[in-house]
Amino acid sequence: MAFILLYILPGKYNYFYHMGMMNVPKIKLLEVIRIRSTSLNNDSAIKELIDGIDKQAGLIDIKLYIHTSTPGDFSINLNWQTDNHRIEKSELGINLSSRLKEFGMIDHAVWIEK
Repeated sequence: MAFILLYILPGKYNYFYHMGMMNVPKIKLLEVIRIRSTSLNNDSAIKELIDGIDKQAGLIDIKLYIHTSTPGDFSINLNWQTDNHRIEKSELGINLSSRLKEFGMIDHAVWIEK
């Protein structure tokens, strides 16, 4: 009579996790797109671009911030909740960054909640 000892590894090393047989917790991501605008008159154009974005799966909200002391600096924060543990820029974020390049320099990053 043979016994099989199955050791279940935690997280990303777990076979059942990769095969979709395990309940995977959702993670929260913050995708930040910063714009350093070359013009002070881009506020309304950037706001219109943000307001035109349709709700997508996993997207909790979109917020637009302006710098308190540097006119023309903006931050667009896309808050995500997903069970996809591949941490990468979203298609929405990439497209938005591409469209915002006409307004100035772009910095695009993804942050994970710990």
